[in-house]
Amino acid sequence: MARLETADEVASAVVRKTIPPVTKQYGEADGDLIDVFCPAGRGPAPVLVFIHGGAWTRNTRDDVSYPAPTFMGRGVAYLAPDFGSLKAVRLAQMVESCRAAVAWTIRNAKSFGGDPSRVFLAGHSSGAHLAACVLTTDWTVRGLPPGALKGGFLMSGMYDLYPVLLSSRSTYLHLTPG
Repeated sequence: MARLETADEVASAVVRKTIPPVTKQYGEADGDLIDVFCPAGRGPAPVLVFIHGGAWTRNTRDDVSYPAPTFMGRGVAYLAPDFGSLKAVRLAQMVESCRAAVAWTIRNAKSFGGDPSRVFLAGHSSGAHLAACVLTTDWTVRGLPPGALKGGFLMSGMYDLYPVLLSSRSTYLHLTPG
């Protein structure tokens, strides 16, 4: 039986056809891609990097294009990175990939009309967990100024992973109490 598309996937496909993103490579792995939706002629625009959810195993940047027109219509660049899934990488690597996507965004914001001094981060569900980890980053270790991210918005995330250890998700998250 074929999997049914979600409303988000359908809406994102329409956005990708009508407002195609510019897709960039932010890291060394083939899957280290980030979609850039930037309003034309308004720069330098504030930037929102959105980390998608999907129980750390589903969804891609393709599935979260639907908010782009809303942000672009208000003069904000909207970026959505891919970062692997637990089917192929460990949770720590997912966090590092998200950090690399944000660092790339800050370093390259001017190239797409964004303002590197006004980069914000958002995430939903497991993406909110990943975004919370990214928000705790010491950016100076990565050659960026302290406070490189100006703020974050986390929606419906799991921030305490102990309860996840007790759930069926522990089988694919490979978490230990340590």
